[in-house]
Amino acid sequence: MKIVTSKNFPENKFKETLKTALEKLKLSRNVKKICLKIDDSLGEDANVDYGKIKEGKLILSFGPRVNINKKLIYHELAHVYDAIFNKIIFDKKIFRERKVIQELMGLILNLSVDGRLEKMKLPHFSKSERLKDIVKLFKKRKLSLNAREFIDQTWGKKYINSEEVKHETLKFYKKLKKKEED
Repeated sequence: MKIVTSKNFPENKFKETLKTALEKLKLSRNVKKICLKIDDSLGEDANVDYGKIKEGKLILSFGPRVNINKKLIYHELAHVYDAIFNKIIFDKKIFRERKVIQELMGLILNLSVDGRLEKMKLPHFSKSERLKDIVKLFKKRKLSLNAREFIDQTWGKKYINSEEVKHETLKFYKKLKKKEED
């Protein structure tokens, strides 16, 4: 596996973590080249570019304010696993017209990934770490879902394809709309 970094990427101290994560997640055969880069437009976010994954090429981009660590690398590579083996790709264009639905879908996928990493005893973001993000988003969007209940219902859940994730997302969104109407 070849690792390429952009000029502005910090010293490549993640090489061993990447190799180990690829092995543990059974991605070594599928990923032959990884490009790591800093993307100013991402701010505090990270992104996986799946465009050339069929060719074995992967681009991991991190915002300049992201703390790049072992948990984050495993998390992002678990999304790659889902893209390759479960055909689940988080495409922000899916719910472009409804930002809140897009954000819910992202949360569902993140909770699914971290819960499955936990079950595998691999580095992952904990429920309490995710709870902070969820409470922040729910407050910002004035969502009336119970954050702990939301986590419990989606933590580690395995989805078989993008359609199933969309369905789950819309189910949560409908619960929100129903509560707002009551």
